[in-house]
Amino acid sequence: MAPGNACLGMGLMEEKLWETFPLKPTEWCRHIDDIWGIWPHGKDAFLSWKSNNQKLFPGELEFTAAFSNTSLPFLDLSLTLSNDVIHTKLFTKSLCTDPMYVNYSSFHPRNVLDNIAYSQALRFNALCSENSDKEKCFLDLEKNLVSRGYPSKIVHEKISKADGHSRAHILKKASIKKSNRTKFKAPVVVTRNPHHPPFRDIFQKHFHILQLSTIMRKEIKAPPKVVFRTPPNLRKLLVHSTLKADVEPPNAKGLL
Repeated sequence: MAPGNACLGMGLMEEKLWETFPLKPTEWCRHIDDIWGIWPHGKDAFLSWKSNNQKLFPGELEFTAAFSNTSLPFLDLSLTLSNDVIHTKLFTKSLCTDPMYVNYSSFHPRNVLDNIAYSQALRFNALCSENSDKEKCFLDLEKNLVSRGYPSKIVHEKISKADGHSRAHILKKASIKKSNRTKFKAPVVVTRNPHHPPFRDIFQKHFHILQLSTIMRKEIKAPPKVVFRTPPNLRKLLVHSTLKADVEPPNAKGLL
């Protein structure tokens, strides 16, 4: 609910914003309540625009904004203007000096742990427009993962694999994935156990059997998606979200 409410509120703010101020930015990119834009009307006009926005919803919405001629952060990106070209690199807040990746001994599927290095390296490859920034991110990633028990060989192989993709290819592939999100895959929910067989490979290998049925071919057009359920643990056994109504409170006199 929170992202939806935030988007509705920001949409209302945008409508009033454009109605009450004559000048507008040439670029306006918003993700929920984070906004990045290009303002071509000068700093004084920007400050007037900012002051106007703060008066739109007094006591309800606080509008904060920063202005720079050279560099600004947006989400996990740092955007820098140099020679009329916008360069990008990874942005991290000052408090986030040591990313807390899950420990390699954690009770997660091994393929999930092994691919953390690959997915993060792909992310850095997409975010960084300069090779020097990308290589620095790779070195920091390898250092952080190895310090948490990840095998150095696996980490190095995954980073090298991600580095083998061009930035343009990664960004293009990401846009294609977004357009295909509506494709439904029937979920198969399984309680996580390290001794389970490779369900995903089994479904891929034998999916053609389901397609032999006219009904199944119509209803299930893609191999099922394996979803792991967290197995029972000590916390779930001891802690409950509700209290039993028939349990009487302890006698205060008996406790003294």
